[in-house]
Amino acid sequence: MENGAHGDQPRGGLKKKKKKKKKSSEDYQHGADAFHGVDGELRVEERRVNWEILEAWRDAAEECGIPKIKEFNRGITTVMLTFR
Repeated sequence: MENGAHGDQPRGGLKKKKKKKKKSSEDYQHGADAFHGVDGELRVEERRVNWEILEAWRDAAEECGIPKIKEFNRGITTVMLTFR
């Protein structure tokens, strides 16, 4: 026994646990990033149709200083859809 450690424990501390890879529940259309995962059961995509009013709404938000982006978590855009 060295410094109170036993067996395969590091000196003076508890055994470190290995982090398990978290499986994402979603399969994001544009790939994995800080907000989205891939290979999950739920497909997340942009809408498949476009309405003029939605683009006018995004343009107005951009004029107010909200960035016009394609990704739902980072600025102003339309809602993304979940499919299975």
